[in-house]
Amino acid sequence: MTTADALRERCPNGARSRVLVNLRPAELAELKARAAAEGRTLSNMARQFIVRAMAADGGDRFPHAS
Repeated sequence: MTTADALRERCPNGARSRVLVNLRPAELAELKARAAAEGRTLSNMARQFIVRAMAADGGDRFPHAS
């Protein structure tokens, strides 16, 4: 198994893409605090926020928002 294969297996629900987000220092600090409080990685916490926001904004437009 290569390193690339190992990383892919860790992706949730077969996700295979990355999204880069620029945050202000205060926003990053809040993201880090919330992730630590929930025992999540920064990536997973950011994903949770994005998925929740899409669902709240009309989840019917997105075929898979969980």
